[in-house]
Amino acid sequence: MNDALNWFLNHKLELAGTISGFIYIFLSIRASIWLWFVGFITSAAYIFVFYQSGFYADMALQIYYIIISVYGWIRWRYYKADISEERPVVYSTAQQHVIYLSLTILGTLAIGYFLDTYTNSSVPYQDAFTTAGSIVGTYMLTEKQIDNWIYWIIVDAYSVYLYAQKDLYSTAILYTVYTCMAFIGYVQWRKKMNPALLA
Repeated sequence: MNDALNWFLNHKLELAGTISGFIYIFLSIRASIWLWFVGFITSAAYIFVFYQSGFYADMALQIYYIIISVYGWIRWRYYKADISEERPVVYSTAQQHVIYLSLTILGTLAIGYFLDTYTNSSVPYQDAFTTAGSIVGTYMLTEKQIDNWIYWIIVDAYSVYLYAQKDLYSTAILYTVYTCMAFIGYVQWRKKMNPALLA
């Protein structure tokens, strides 16, 4: 009992981030603009969690998430002058996919090199991959591109393994749910698409 209480006290910020993370993914699937507000809160909590665990790239990623949450809110809220009209769900173009994949690969190499050279990260390139993939995936989310869910399935599934290796079991569970919910997100967003785009 004492061990469980100690674990809770030592991981209360992680648990808070996990709970808000669940809310975030639920709002993402519903394509609710409030996902950006909750994402801001989740990222603020995880800045400290990842710093304490030595996931420096993921810590920096949370700062990016805070900034992109503000950008995402603006992009969705002010899609058109008539703010009652929602930003539509669309597919990424082939050209965009080439750019996104290239940025993910280059980002992984650059961030991985930095972490390997200048920090004590034990998983520099693995951490870099999830970071680069998340940066790209979140940008795609701000554009309401349905393909963002494919990126998240890959990144989240790999994150489960990484966090479990660092004994961040609450976060590993969160990312297991993220992986499953990314599949659901893809299906739900597809239902919201203009039928003409599905042909």
